[in-house]
Amino acid sequence: MAVDTCWECGTQRELRSFFPIPSKRGGRKSIDLCPPCDARARGRRNEGSKPAPGVPYGKRRQGRGVVDDQAELEVIRQIVGMRGSGMSTPKIVAELTASGFRTRKGTEFNAGYVWRILQREEEKANHAR
Repeated sequence: MAVDTCWECGTQRELRSFFPIPSKRGGRKSIDLCPPCDARARGRRNEGSKPAPGVPYGKRRQGRGVVDDQAELEVIRQIVGMRGSGMSTPKIVAELTASGFRTRKGTEFNAGYVWRILQREEEKANHAR
């Protein structure tokens, strides 16, 4: 295990190599994931859903790497700020919709999407401790 940056959440800690396409199916490239992201990715693969973690909201692909997406990070800051002021997830969704914010796919935010963003931000805060 090496200490570097997690491909999924961007935290820096001990990493594990994860093959999005299993080597027995011809996969040769691996990505580095922290233990929590690795566990989620392996769970997804075992359940038959999406085998590899995508680029999380707030990040985007650039070349072979992943970089911060400043516009999405601003939305995340607003979501975290609204939660910090005591707003519920449905109220946050209503506020984002009223303000015209959309997901990267162009759809309106929903409670699950906002909840996952908040969970990821909480995990990042816990990793930093």
